[in-house]
Amino acid sequence: MVKKQTKKSKSKRKHKNKQQFLPVCIGAAALVIAVILIKLLAPASVAAIVNGEQITEAEVNEYYAKIPVQFQQFISKSDILDQLISEKILLQEAANNNISTTDSEVNLLIDDAISQSNMTQDEFEQKLKEQNLSLKEMKIYYKKQLTITKLLNQTILNKIN
Repeated sequence: MVKKQTKKSKSKRKHKNKQQFLPVCIGAAALVIAVILIKLLAPASVAAIVNGEQITEAEVNEYYAKIPVQFQQFISKSDILDQLISEKILLQEAANNNISTTDSEVNLLIDDAISQSNMTQDEFEQKLKEQNLSLKEMKIYYKKQLTITKLLNQTILNKIN
């Protein structure tokens, strides 16, 4: 009879240990899920706010990553942030002055660049890929730069003449 009690008590302890282990596992899993959700749902780290518009650290890192490695030693992320701030200010000013650039203007500019480079559209896009750029990114870049150029022409350069 003593042996039966020992087996029963061992069985009860195992069952009790399993009952204690399950809540610990569930709690640990809930904690892991909570940490993952916080990271996913947390807003991106803000590097700067320009007239209410945010520039995130992710944007700065993305631009920095597009710089060829051999030039990264000469350009810091702080330099990139300064550039993005200046660009944002100029684009906001252009918007305030109703200055914009159409997609057809951008396409014309890109078509001119392709024809001057003596490349086909496919060759041009391949060159962009080699530089970690896409045609879409190039169009966005040209649209911003053309808008800034129009702003400077209408505001500052007009006053020089």
